[in-house]
Amino acid sequence: MVKEEILTSLRNAVSKGESLDNAKKILINSGYNSNEVEEASHYIRGVSGFLAPKKDEQLVMPNEKSFIRRTIPTMPIQKPIQPLIQKPIRQIPAIAQAEPNYNNFNTEVRTSKPNYIKEMILFIILLLLIIGLAFIFIYKDTLLSLFSGL
Repeated sequence: MVKEEILTSLRNAVSKGESLDNAKKILINSGYNSNEVEEASHYIRGVSGFLAPKKDEQLVMPNEKSFIRRTIPTMPIQKPIQPLIQKPIRQIPAIAQAEPNYNNFNTEVRTSKPNYIKEMILFIILLLLIIGLAFIFIYKDTLLSLFSGL
């Protein structure tokens, strides 16, 4: 099992730019078990192997990299095609808008009362149903005897 402190030390060293091999040597010289350090380094290479530089590759700073430059063929600039027939633009005369005369308006605000005829009819029907239910509840014995004799 990999010890967490060895793994953390190796990760910190690699993230600061130290090679993994050099970090292993430092940990072994510090007194850690070489088998545990080797196991942790295998774990680091397996999980994040891209952090450690390979032996045959060199790290190069971005400004030192040589990029392959491709030249993009340029098209000659053409004049924009003008329309064959140029019509003169005629201006539409502005329509004079008359300002509304607010003095002629009646300043009295008319409010119409909403029409509640449907609601009144429904309320009356509901009231009749409630009265009918109360009547049935009060005279239930009489109604039962009336309908049982049929």
